[in-house]
Amino acid sequence: MTTMITCPMCKKKTSRKNEYFPFCSKRCQTLDLAHWADGSYYIKGEATIVPDDESNEY
Repeated sequence: MTTMITCPMCKKKTSRKNEYFPFCSKRCQTLDLAHWADGSYYIKGEATIVPDDESNEY
């Protein structure tokens, strides 16, 4: 028996056998990635200082 889960983006049913698991489709997978890329999703924590590319300090 295949356990069905709900896609976190569109709420359609999908299974672990789906190549886009836990999403139901490539579209939902891409939409989720877009939310991370535009800053809609983030993990709370302290800000990290990233040196400029021209700096030799790491």
